[in-house]
Amino acid sequence: MTSLQMNDNRCGECGQAMVEFIIVFFPLFLFILLVLQTALLLNARYIVNYAAFSAARSAIVYMHDEREKDVYMDKADRAADLACMPIAPKFKVPDSALSDSGVLAGVEKIIGSGGVVTKFLMSMFLTEVSIYDANGELIADSSQYHRAPPAPGEDIQVMVTHHYVLSIPLINKLFFYAYWYGVEMEDILRKDFMELLELVGGDIFVESYLQEMMEQNAQFDLPLYWLPIKGTCTLTVEG
Repeated sequence: MTSLQMNDNRCGECGQAMVEFIIVFFPLFLFILLVLQTALLLNARYIVNYAAFSAARSAIVYMHDEREKDVYMDKADRAADLACMPIAPKFKVPDSALSDSGVLAGVEKIIGSGGVVTKFLMSMFLTEVSIYDANGELIADSSQYHRAPPAPGEDIQVMVTHHYVLSIPLINKLFFYAYWYGVEMEDILRKDFMELLELVGGDIFVESYLQEMMEQNAQFDLPLYWLPIKGTCTLTVEG
């Protein structure tokens, strides 16, 4: 075999290897993204379960506290919000745009980061808490108190639902539409930035900054692909 023929064979092998690489690369790349998103989902499930424990612990401590009557739901909500902060998405807001909210001031004093404060805002927005008695009857949720709390010594079950935002590109849409398959998209609450502003904007943001963000609706109207992750915890009410 001449050197010219050998060079031709090597060129053919290089071209074949390149084609094989291109064919394999995209499925492999998607598989890696799938593994990453699945790992993040498992981590989120662990955190939401811990959030349920934190909320339940706060609820049983304050449920019959005469000094702070009827605040146990707020305490449970806040505990769950703080626990879910690590898995909440973060958006960029300058510290000067945040109002002097007592809750935000407390979070910033403890953690010392405006970026973390915005994660706390998203956690507040994406996390819901419900409290049930031992028979499964609803006692209270994030919107209202439904009936008197159980007596000390009885069990309560706390359920935390966190609308976990899928962060891995391509796979987030795949998971989102697979989960909501067969459901009209108009019937699904698509969490977006403007909803956040409508819910907490008046209390959290300086009015001038809030108005500026509202005027730039097109820039901030970013749909988030999310899945509801639930965690539960049962504890005994303290006296």
